[in-house]
Amino acid sequence: MLRGWINSKKAEINASTHRSDSSTEPQNLEVAMRAAGYIMDDDLESAENGLKNGHSSFHKLGKGMVAFLRATLGFEPEVMREASERLLDAEATSSADHRRAQKDGRAYKSIMYPPGSEFALCNAQCQLMSAVVGVLNESLTESIKGFYKLRKAYVTLDARTVHKTDIPSAEADDEAEFYDAHEAHDGNTGTDKYAGHVEVNGVEVNLEDLALNDRAAGLERPPTPRTPLTPQGMLEHDPDSDVFTNPIDVFIHSGANLCYGLLLVMIAMIPPAFGKLLYIIGFRGDRDRGLRMLWQASKFHNINGAMAGLILLGYYHAVVGFSDIIPDSTMSQDGQPPTEGYPKERCELLLADMRKRHPKSQLWLLEQARMEAMNRRLKESIALLSSSKPSLLKQVEAIAMFEKSLNAMYIHNFELCSTSFIACVTLNNWSHALYYYIAGVAELELYRRNKSSNPKKAAAHARKATEYLKTAPDHAGKKKFMARQLPFDVFVTRKIKKWEARSNDFHVPFIDAIGVSPLEEMIFFWNGYKRMDAAQLNDSLAALAWSEDRAENPTWAREGPDELAILAVLRGATLRNLHRWEEAKTALKVGVLNVDRTELKGGLKDDWTAPAAHYERGVISWMQRVEVAERRQQSPSVKDGADEELKYVKECEAWIDKAAKWEGYELDARIGLKIATAQDTLDPFVSNNLQSRFTPTRRIAKRSPTYRDEEGFSNGAIASASSVYFSSSDRYPRSFLWRLLEDNKILEIRSIDLSKSNEEKNEALYILRFHFPCSIRQGGVALADAEEQGVIGIFALTTSNELYTLDLKSAFFCQSAASEEDIRHWCKVFKPASTNFSTPHRFVAASSSELLVGLSDGRLLQLTRPGGSDGASWHELACNDGQWGSSLRSLIRWQGSNTVRYGHATLDQDTVQSMSYSPDRKHLWMLCLNHNLKVRNMKQGRTVFTTDLLGVRREPHEVSKLLLDPSNPNMLQLFEFPGSIEGDQYYLMSFSPHDLGQFKFWAVRDADAGAKGVRDLHPDDAFLPPDPDPNPDSKAIWKVADFKVNVFEEQRVSSLQIWILMSSNRRSKLYHLKLTPTDFRNSMKAAWNHDWVVATSEIITHEAQPQVTDAEPQGVVDAWLDFLLLPGRFSQTVVETALSIYATARDSNTSLDPQASLRDNIHSMISSHVALQRLDSDGMDFEAYNASLEAEFGVLWQNIRDLDALRWDNGSLAYDSQRQMPWLIFADGCSSIRKCSQTEIIAHNTQDVLKTAYKNPSMRFSFQDREDEDDSILPDELAVLVAAAANFRRSFSPELLQMCNATLAAELWQDPNQSASLRIQLFYDNCGFGSEIEDTAFTRLVAQLDPIGGFDGLGNTHFKAITSDILRAMSEQASNLKSTQYGLKALVRGIQDMVTLSRQILYDLLILVIVVDTEADREETSMEEFDAAELFIDILDKLRQVEVVRWLAVHVRPQPIKPSNEVDVETPASISLGRVSTVLEQLFALDVSPRPCIGSSESAALTETMQDIMAWIMGGPYEIKLDDVLTRIQCNLLAHNDIGLASDFLCYQPSTPWSTYIKGRFCLMRGEFAEAALHFDKASFGVSHPGDHTDPATSESLLTAIEVAHLGQGLTAYFAHIQDLFRRAECFSYVAVFARKIPQQTLDPVRQITPLTALFHASISISDFDSAFSVLTRLPPDDASALLPVFLTKLLSEDEFSRALDLPWPPKLLPHIEGFLAQKATKTSTVAFHGASAPQYNKLLAAWRMRYLDYRGAAAALLVYLQRVQKLSRRSFMRGESDDIITTYLSVINLLACCGNEDEAWVLTDSFDGARKDDEKDGVKKRRLLVTIKDVRAEYQKELDRRSMLENGRWGFGLDGADDEDGEDRMDVDDGEGKL
Repeated sequence: MLRGWINSKKAEINASTHRSDSSTEPQNLEVAMRAAGYIMDDDLESAENGLKNGHSSFHKLGKGMVAFLRATLGFEPEVMREASERLLDAEATSSADHRRAQKDGRAYKSIMYPPGSEFALCNAQCQLMSAVVGVLNESLTESIKGFYKLRKAYVTLDARTVHKTDIPSAEADDEAEFYDAHEAHDGNTGTDKYAGHVEVNGVEVNLEDLALNDRAAGLERPPTPRTPLTPQGMLEHDPDSDVFTNPIDVFIHSGANLCYGLLLVMIAMIPPAFGKLLYIIGFRGDRDRGLRMLWQASKFHNINGAMAGLILLGYYHAVVGFSDIIPDSTMSQDGQPPTEGYPKERCELLLADMRKRHPKSQLWLLEQARMEAMNRRLKESIALLSSSKPSLLKQVEAIAMFEKSLNAMYIHNFELCSTSFIACVTLNNWSHALYYYIAGVAELELYRRNKSSNPKKAAAHARKATEYLKTAPDHAGKKKFMARQLPFDVFVTRKIKKWEARSNDFHVPFIDAIGVSPLEEMIFFWNGYKRMDAAQLNDSLAALAWSEDRAENPTWAREGPDELAILAVLRGATLRNLHRWEEAKTALKVGVLNVDRTELKGGLKDDWTAPAAHYERGVISWMQRVEVAERRQQSPSVKDGADEELKYVKECEAWIDKAAKWEGYELDARIGLKIATAQDTLDPFVSNNLQSRFTPTRRIAKRSPTYRDEEGFSNGAIASASSVYFSSSDRYPRSFLWRLLEDNKILEIRSIDLSKSNEEKNEALYILRFHFPCSIRQGGVALADAEEQGVIGIFALTTSNELYTLDLKSAFFCQSAASEEDIRHWCKVFKPASTNFSTPHRFVAASSSELLVGLSDGRLLQLTRPGGSDGASWHELACNDGQWGSSLRSLIRWQGSNTVRYGHATLDQDTVQSMSYSPDRKHLWMLCLNHNLKVRNMKQGRTVFTTDLLGVRREPHEVSKLLLDPSNPNMLQLFEFPGSIEGDQYYLMSFSPHDLGQFKFWAVRDADAGAKGVRDLHPDDAFLPPDPDPNPDSKAIWKVADFKVNVFEEQRVSSLQIWILMSSNRRSKLYHLKLTPTDFRNSMKAAWNHDWVVATSEIITHEAQPQVTDAEPQGVVDAWLDFLLLPGRFSQTVVETALSIYATARDSNTSLDPQASLRDNIHSMISSHVALQRLDSDGMDFEAYNASLEAEFGVLWQNIRDLDALRWDNGSLAYDSQRQMPWLIFADGCSSIRKCSQTEIIAHNTQDVLKTAYKNPSMRFSFQDREDEDDSILPDELAVLVAAAANFRRSFSPELLQMCNATLAAELWQDPNQSASLRIQLFYDNCGFGSEIEDTAFTRLVAQLDPIGGFDGLGNTHFKAITSDILRAMSEQASNLKSTQYGLKALVRGIQDMVTLSRQILYDLLILVIVVDTEADREETSMEEFDAAELFIDILDKLRQVEVVRWLAVHVRPQPIKPSNEVDVETPASISLGRVSTVLEQLFALDVSPRPCIGSSESAALTETMQDIMAWIMGGPYEIKLDDVLTRIQCNLLAHNDIGLASDFLCYQPSTPWSTYIKGRFCLMRGEFAEAALHFDKASFGVSHPGDHTDPATSESLLTAIEVAHLGQGLTAYFAHIQDLFRRAECFSYVAVFARKIPQQTLDPVRQITPLTALFHASISISDFDSAFSVLTRLPPDDASALLPVFLTKLLSEDEFSRALDLPWPPKLLPHIEGFLAQKATKTSTVAFHGASAPQYNKLLAAWRMRYLDYRGAAAALLVYLQRVQKLSRRSFMRGESDDIITTYLSVINLLACCGNEDEAWVLTDSFDGARKDDEKDGVKKRRLLVTIKDVRAEYQKELDRRSMLENGRWGFGLDGADDEDGEDRMDVDDGEGKL
């Protein structure tokens, strides 16, 4: 390596002897450039001769350019070495000339550029060409140095374009040593777009199409380092511009465009695999700008222009021609000619111009041939290459031969292909293995084509193919690129081995063991299909079809997925180029995409097929987009074209993204180049071309997502990383849980505050979900308080090393409208340059303006930003213990170095694992992977202290054994402990997993003093973590998952709180240690060994599955559903996903109803898979049916348990130091750690542990209701009693337990009508304890009670000490807090756990009391202090209360929605529409203020709040009976129409009058009217008298104010209220029942009118005419007459008028009845025949008058009816009408005859046909006519005659001599049936 430096120094010394001035510079430049230009005509000799005598910088640059061109054309090592030496000499000379020109006044001075710019450009060109040669070198060291050359060239060019004058010298390259080593890299790529959306719980803001690059969204990339903007003149001034007055200026301008353009294009084309090397360069490429500058340079007629033209044509014909997804070639937005895609016309003009400039050169002829191939004219291309003259440059001749060989392969000219590639072997030494391989596979195709037709010729080709193919591996590995074997050499070697193995396996010759056409495979890799026309593509399809021909290829039947995948990819690519999209998709899907990827990799398989298939699938979508775009251009009116185009772009992006993220595979660099080009095309296409069409969208998320399988659940619901952040501010919200989901692409964050101030109106209910374009790194999330109040800063570092800064306002979590703010205002993106090479490992936010990043190379990256900065830019400072050179050497891993592989990164042993600032923020404490603890003074920038984590001196070879686990980030904690040890500033607690796992405590007095200021507090003590499983036979392995340290001041006394989380698989245990300053100073070891307290887990999560012995199937279903859906046991998402998995496994045809409840869906799904079978005998086999139900529910439960187990992964610990609350974080959320109640402490601890209760302050007890405080009861005695009772119950059989449960249920809620002693005996007998309990169980019970004196030691004080603490007194002091919705869930969950434990304890104690009282021999055991009867009653009372609380805590209902009066405030009710919560939460928890944590921890306050809620349920500080509480709960359920819950709660209802009344309301709502009436009647006396029920609040709005007013006012008002309830329920029978009761309560007739009226209407409603008539007779005449129409109308409607004729009507009502009938008869003119139902009031009136002997009146009524019938009969002769007329005539005649003799047989009527004409006088018609019986008889005779004539067929007009009313005669005909 020293040779390069020495040569450089010599070159500079030699260069210093050659001086030039302003007069010679143009001459030297012109001579040198003219001579160098000969190379463009392939005249190497003239170029060398023209340059060999010159020693100027321009001559040496020309020599270097000639050598560079030869090197890049041929890649020969000798030529590349010569080029490097020439360029190094030219670089040194130009650097010296540049410095001289800046000082020498005789030097040329340009009017455009600073002095010496021409030499600076020479220097930059040399550096750039040296960089290219270095990258192409076989040595990795030279390649790395080449990338440094690129950086130096950039610095120089940047100085030229921005008019700076400081140009680095050549010595700058020699800054560090290098040696060749293997390089590890990952495949992560970056993005310039935030391709995601923000989801909010209830609101989802879709931001997928919102670009965050510098042009589209204003989110600028880091300002330094970045690509500088070239002055506008660089792209504007053409060769004929007036600004150029000197050839030197032309040289500078054209050269700057050439070099800068080439540099930008080169950097932009660096494959992702080499992305780390961008760190060396320090800036990003810009392909578009670089191409523009190259096009500008190509306009100049000098060597720079020629080079630019050659580069451009090579780029378009090679790079663009190789790629499939390229930009559209359209005019640029600024009107300039196109540069992107393939600008065909522009390239043709450029090539023509270059051929004109250099007519002798074969280079341009080669480009002409490439252009023909690009245009799918391969034969013309071959013709050009075949007819061209040999070039004087052998490198050009070699390239021409290689191009000819490829084209021959594309057109399937196998003979030419084979001979041409063999010729390449002699012309070029780049990859002889590839040349022999392709020549061999070409001979293989000739063998296959002649195999059947010409076996002899085929055999010759087979020999050649075998020879070439066997020769290929011998030449592999001789050529390297960046110290690596050429990819195709590796490919060829593997292929040959694969075919040899197949030959052995198939027992066929080597040539017949070859699979799918390898030649087509080569065409695919060189993308020859893009250059082939349709006929040639069809030839490829035919070649591929050969493989499937069983006659030609008998081994095809034995092929596996590997060869099938190759065929599918090649066929898909061919069909795609034929635009046969669907066929191509099908081929790829069937052959590759649907195949398990594990079957396509490993061994000798072709693992490239799967990623290639994904890439091909993306290309198909892109080409379909192109087709749509072209169609839209031709027909702009095409509808939905934009949407269709976007759809294909999205499809393409998805497939390319999958291919880009594929794991390493063969030829990944070649396929990766296509993928990189595709990504470069897609990103700006989406952000620029499609951005204007789309705007961010926002939607309401109604419910949480569901998943179909475990994989979806794990990806979408289970976090890969999560933690809790606590803001130092007291503003709400201040506690945030963040989680990473869906391959770390989603960051979810929500508030988890348990309480808030009463003044806080809004609640943080929204869950924000941020979707990132690429995955966030593990440990790549940090939060910090922002400078602005109410803003939280979130920092996310992605795998593409992009740092996202999100400033979230508190309103985002509280108000949906806040999330509509433009994302660009609060989301910024920055990419640290330091992360381009080193992988970020650990990420910490020291504050919102300072971020610390531990890099994989051991450096520490400090990112800072000034106050008020928005995160778009950060200042980078990379810290390292060594010099810059050492960090440079870290770019290449030292062989044999101690490194750790973590994910895709290789971590250096010095990589920071954990870090934390000292309290004074002067020092940063760091724990490294190499087990070292470091302290760095951040202000001085130096490491001041380093030691082993355990304080042990280690040998260097031991480091590899001590490397820490990179996944554990928390291994040190810093804290201040005032009052502990004088002189210490602060302390450090660290953990090492080695040496059995040890904690260390370090005291810090002066960190800058090193070992003198930092000491190990206990060097001789080993502080081992607590052992959760001390059993020596246990195989469980427990480890420290996390730990936290905090100092808590309580009552002016500080204590050190240590929390350690131990984990084993998915089990975890949390330990707590509390140390006083004295313990910390003097007895640390003793306290550590003995004073640990362990946190217990919830009970409800560990309950066993239900044991159902109910014979009814519904009992089995209900028991299982209650168990599975118990609130808090399993999340709804878990149950829904498990149900979906169950349905899939059962291949169920029953679909889940999205509208139905989860309970109903489970019931229907399980029931659909269980059939009820009939027994051989009569009856159904319910036993087998129940067993099947149990089995199916068991399967579902196992699915639920498997999913639920995933929720407890990734356990970690968080601690809220302000509230003194520890939190456990799991994959599915977090859990607060609360302090246990005294009852819980007794239940969860043994006697031995509780003996220390008075030593440990955290476990001291205060019992309630103690009369004698001196008579103390130790908690260990209570633990003995509780444990003995529990163990005694566990000895019961399931049948005995079920009997006990049934007996207890009956005993709890029945009215006690017997003595307590008798009830104890009955309980004992009903359970069968005498026969069911074994003697051994009883003996064990006696033995377990021995520590407290056996049965003699049992006293009521022991039992009451336990029961009195279960429901403690409520705090009377209200706080200024209210629970949040999240806090309510935590409270309810805690109460569930608390009451479950309490119920179990009370249950056990009750059984113990019953058994001991019955079984104990009082003669032997006096038990004077034991009163079973008193205990029995006391425990039952407590059990009733606990049962009620438990019922409230486990039953849920929808959240009632209360309208908010505040329009601008989103209340929990307005947000939680449709939310389901427990009844306890809605009825009681909201009314209780959380306990403040002033002077205590929030852990204790949380438990106290739970106890307050339980006390509040029982009345709180008020004296409220349990019966009233139960009734009030039932009222609330009924008021909210929760009939199902009310029915379930009915069993808890007492037998008080008020409760009985509410039972009646319940039955009334269910339509059970008989039961309701019984309850109402039973409650009448109590409720009708004054009491608490008269308070409207007691009914929970179930009763209105009017209804309440009827209560407590006596029976009359009560029964009136009840009858009104039945009336509204439309149950009139019971309206009548209760209406009859009212008059019995009063003798006042006036007060009886209202209830009698109600009774009348009720009787009418149920057609009880007798009761209604009775009411009429009892009412005053006026009131009765008013009700008569109702009565008569009801009678007539039911055709019961005859009953009215039989009733004994009072005389005063008779006129009213007749008047009603007469009025109806007058108003009704309808006549009905043939049994019509309409009432005939004239007939009814006649009947009524006949009933009371008014014959004349009856006749008058019938005469009116007769006239109406006759008038109707004249219009149509109907037999029915005629019969009615005859009958009516006879009735009238008979009635008149009953009036007396003929003189009295008359009647007055308004009109009658037979009336005498003399009744009319002077033409005035009288109003009434006198009709006698004779007149009626005469008319009757006429009617008979008329009927006779008609029946005999004699009819005419106006037979009766009368006309119709309209004066027209009508003919009436009757055929006997009604009509003729």
